[in-house]
Order: sequence, then C-alpha cells, then structure tokens
Amino acid sequence: MKEPKLESVASKNQMGSIELLRDIASLMVCWFHLSRGTSFYLPEGNWIRESGKWGYAGVHVFFVISGFIIPYSMHVKKYIFSDFWVFLKKRIVRIEPPYIASIVIIIALNYVSTFSPYYGGPPFSIDVFNILSHLVYLNIFTKEEWLNPVYWTLAIEFQYYLLIALCFGLVSSTKTIVRMLFFAVFLGAVFLPLSDNSFLMSYTPFFLAGIVLFQLYCKIGSQIQNLFLLSLVLGTIFYLNGNVIGLLIIATLSSIWLVRSVHPIFRFFGLISFSLYLMHSRIGGRVINITKSLTTDLLTREIIVFVALAISIMAAWFFYYFIERYFKKLSSLISYQRHH
Repeated sequence: MKEPKLESVASKNQMGSIELLRDIASLMVCWFHLSRGTSFYLPEGNWIRESGKWGYAGVHVFFVISGFIIPYSMHVKKYIFSDFWVFLKKRIVRIEPPYIASIVIIIALNYVSTFSPYYGGPPFSIDVFNILSHLVYLNIFTKEEWLNPVYWTLAIEFQYYLLIALCFGLVSSTKTIVRMLFFAVFLGAVFLPLSDNSFLMSYTPFFLAGIVLFQLYCKIGSQIQNLFLLSLVLGTIFYLNGNVIGLLIIATLSSIWLVRSVHPIFRFFGLISFSLYLMHSRIGGRVINITKSLTTDLLTREIIVFVALAISIMAAWFFYYFIERYFKKLSSLISYQRHH
C-alpha cells in the first residue's frame, strides 16, 4: 500500500487534538477571568471562584500548542530560510487584523460605558501612545498597560514566530549536535535573570515541549534521544511551575499525540477559540462589572458568571464569523510559491 503523503496526514489530523486543546485552553482562560477577574464579586472560597483558580494555565497550553503546530506546519510545507518573509506575512495576516479589530472594539466599549449610570471610572480618553504601542507590542518595553489582559501573550507568541522562522533549520536539522545546541540554549534561556515575564525567555520550556514533541512526531532525530530531551523539559516545568502545571503539560502533550478526532462541538469551540480569547475579558467581564453594583445576592452573581460566559461565546462567534474568518482564509491563501 502506498504510504500517504505527510500533507494528507496533516490535513486529516490537523488536528483533532489541536482544536480540542485550543478549545480547552481558551475556555480555561475565559473562565479564569470571569470567575476571578472582578474583585469581591464572588467571595473567597466560593466554588465558582475556586473552579477558575488554575484557568490562567490555559496560556501555557497555548504555548505548547504553538511549540508543536508551527514547526509541524513548516515541516509539512517544506519551509526553508528564504521563506522567512512569507511565513511572517502569513502570521501577521492571520493574527494582527483580528487583534487590531479587538482593540477598536475595546476602545468603543470603553466610550459607550461612560454613558451608563453605573459607570464609576475616569472620564473617557484616548492614549494615543498606548494604542500605538499595542500595534507593534511595544508595551513590553514601554510598560504601558495593556487594554486587554490577554494581549501580553500575543506579544510572547509573536516573539516565538520570529524565533522559529529564524531557527527552523536548527530545529529540523538532521545533525544531532545542531538540535542539541538549540535545545540547550533555548531551555537555558528560562534561567536568565529577567525582571519581568514580558519576553519569550520566561516561557521557553512550554514552547520547547511542543518543539520536541514535533521532532518526536516527525521522527527528526533518535526517538530515544527526543524522549530524553522531553523528560528534561518536563522536569524543568515541574521544577519551575509546580506539579499542577507539569501534569497539565503532560496531558496536553499526550492529547496531541493520541487524539485524532473530536466531537463537532469541540471543533466549533476550537474554531472560535482565538476570538473567544480576544473578546471574553471585555465582553463577559463587562457584564460582571455592570451587575456588580446591581446585585449582592450570591446565587444571582453565580448565575451571572455563567450568563457572562454564554455572552462571551456568542460575541466570539460573531467576531469569528464577521472578522477573524476572513483573515484566516486570507492567510491560508498565502503560500510558499517556490515549492509548488
């Protein structure tokens, strides 16, 4: 029987596990912000508040996903260094327009909110410098406040895109010494004495876990060697981030490796995961902020958290359908023409 091409395998498997994990990761972060993001909305020890305690770790799941799927896709498409600008163009078209659209929506919502009788914040104003800093992720240098609490992760992801585009030849090299040097330098970067977590170096073990899984999955290098490297990465994650995060990353890697198909409902949530990630804090979070002054009843507030989740999902679907979907398709149309 003729062995299937890697491209056909990718199209079939691209990937039930990835869609499922994007779904889980976005819902984790969403639930974290809705259940715990507004001070004193739910009391300490409340079951809903406690259920969101580890939701922030969805960000780490996203980093592992990117660590795996970006080099995997580059490998399938036979990326070489001369494709750098095409790769970057594809990522910018895919990510930046929805990101910018979400900034516009947030500014509009901030303005509209000032007309509410329950609004208690400062008068509406536009900080041009802050907005311009957002457009090229300069907030990591200027320390300007992000308009959305998830935007900092997009800055980390963009740094990773630049790195993998420059270093893919090292990651996919057939020479053991080359891959080992990349591994040592990239993993070692997490121990650099940085003053904050605004840069990729603080999260290299999560991306590297995905990268090593990619090498294992695509049989780049010795399987025993890759398993050994993966164990080193996981050991670092357990050491630096604790048992809960470590076990979550093992579950993430296992899902990528084992899961091949998922129920359509998970594919739907995977489809809108980026839109949900961008919109939930400023849509669902606003529902909670508005109702904070309208009710003090605990049961009512618990119900409102679920209502805020439902509204966030609905807003994400609209955002995906009318904005993200177009740029996702546009990005897919950009190809490495030289390889066809």
